[in-house]
Amino acid sequence: MPGVEKAIVDARDLIELFLELKALQKDKTTWTEKGIADDPPRRIWFQRMRALVKAFGLKTEVSTFDQGEFIDSNDPAYGPLSERIRLDVAEDDDVLIAELNRERAMESNGFSWIFQDLLR
Repeated sequence: MPGVEKAIVDARDLIELFLELKALQKDKTTWTEKGIADDPPRRIWFQRMRALVKAFGLKTEVSTFDQGEFIDSNDPAYGPLSERIRLDVAEDDDVLIAELNRERAMESNGFSWIFQDLLR
């Protein structure tokens, strides 16, 4: 369409939106349409987050996104992730390196744990 710029939304956008929503509405128990119905700006942030979660096909609720429960450690796409984390992120984080070295990342919830840690 002429005059319409195509927007590409990626995982960083999703994470940034989550963090912004968390800063606006710290109590995640209220992260529902009804819980924030009286605050239109927060409701819009929530609706955007919910739309992105759905668009990415993540099996999670907006309020539990930070738990990383949508990550399937058995998915072969995550194969090189442990090494990339070790090289890109963990070189200055002794605790994370220790966890990776103990192969916690290979446990069923390992990548979820790493996601939670990095998000914090």
